Amino acid sequence: MKRMTGILFIAFLAGLVFSPIQPAKASPTHTSIWSSSIVVYNPSDTDTTEYNIVYYGSDDPNNVIPSSLRTLIPHESVSILVGSTILDENFKGGAVISSDREVIAIYRQSTPETSMIVYSSFTIDDAGVGKFYIPVARRNADGYSSRISVQNLHTAPASVSFQFFSNSGTYSQTITPAANQVYSNASLVFDLASTDFNALGDNFIGSVVITTGGSEKIIAAVQDFAGDSSQTYAYQGEAAGDNEVFIPNAACNFGRSQLSTELLVQNTGSGTLSSFSIEYFDANGTLSGAHSNLSGLNLAPGDSISVDSCSAIAAGSNYSALVTSSQQPVSVVVRTTDNSGFAATINGFSQPGSEWLGSDNKYRMVLPYGEWTRSDNSYQTYIAVMNASDSAATEVNAVYFYENGTRAVTHTLASASNPLPVKAKRTTNANAAPGLLNPQDQYFKGAVVIESNVPIVAVARVQRTLNNPAGGLITEGDDYGAIPYAKPAD
Repeated sequence: MKRMTGILFIAFLAGLVFSPIQPAKASPTHTSIWSSSIVVYNPSDTDTTEYNIVYYGSDDPNNVIPSSLRTLIPHESVSILVGSTILDENFKGGAVISSDREVIAIYRQSTPETSMIVYSSFTIDDAGVGKFYIPVARRNADGYSSRISVQNLHTAPASVSFQFFSNSGTYSQTITPAANQVYSNASLVFDLASTDFNALGDNFIGSVVITTGGSEKIIAAVQDFAGDSSQTYAYQGEAAGDNEVFIPNAACNFGRSQLSTELLVQNTGSGTLSSFSIEYFDANGTLSGAHSNLSGLNLAPGDSISVDSCSAIAAGSNYSALVTSSQQPVSVVVRTTDNSGFAATINGFSQPGSEWLGSDNKYRMVLPYGEWTRSDNSYQTYIAVMNASDSAATEVNAVYFYENGTRAVTHTLASASNPLPVKAKRTTNANAAPGLLNPQDQYFKGAVVIESNVPIVAVARVQRTLNNPAGGLITEGDDYGAIPYAKPAD
């Protein structure tokens, strides 16, 4: 048997059956059966890979459920229904994906009644050592409450505590839940609307620092539930943050549904953060707005601030953005909402370093999952690609692959005659990709690989539009970030 060399981690945010335990105002009023899937993609041009998935229950260190060994041919992507391996519909925990070559994975979760959530897997390099940062969480605030899933990558159990900061430092409190032990490789969900977190009160919005009191490696993801609608979304925490954070999508009252963004910026450094900047750039890379009030902040380590894009850019704008913080590193979550009740979140991106330059001198960002149908009532995937370098991009392509690994089409986003300016963005989707859809083939599902001659970042929005029982339309969906991949030498 081949030696497994690639390791990915996924912290589950709910069981296969979601049974609300928080107060009714913070939860859906009925039990929903989740369709929980792991999408695994083989980014290699030439090599078939073998992989397996092992599930670790949060209730018992001996609750370990392996899957059978599977194979993926080059560029094949497969959606694995978690329930096909785990027969216990109440299972809660985490997953570890092992492979003999590098694979890329995301987690999808949905019900017929709620919007989809999508988020990326973690690698061991993404883990925090005894500490992990969450830029924003809620407890019965703005109609939402958060669940935080913490996964322990250490070989022994880890006991976790949570330090909470309300935006801009008006509140700080550390809470250690009664059941706070996370078993090795498992994940444990902490519901902020539960009695463990009563000290927060209602209407709490702020940042979180998760600690173990030791050197255990941990990761965490967050899911927010709306109490009075079908909306839900997910995002990830970070171990360290960065001094520059790239945001492909930042809007103010854009489009027919008036999309707008809020940036939640958390100080992940060891000292006070007094100031930082957020700049917005149009399609030509021209500076088109900046905030003038981001100084004199005195944000303590772990504290955060909320910034409304509409306070710096004009209504109708849809830009890319750059957060720069020279004093302390920061972690950023971008929350997008519209006038129909839609809400989605995405983490900001660090610039891909030279370690992500492939053997063919191209940078790659991978989206393992995308789909498109002609009907707005089914999910459609929109992708934004931002130039995260200091020079114009003269070769940017979105390469679409069907689930079976067949290369479908290439959508050219930038060329020598039509470069992508510094800090600007361009977009792609299956409907815009030349030749991908036609009257006989109106459906796409598979992976999208963004190739570029300079560092780039990319985000996918997976959404659908439904009739609102109260009248009009409602958009549901979530954002997830592309994952870097360096093509190895042949």
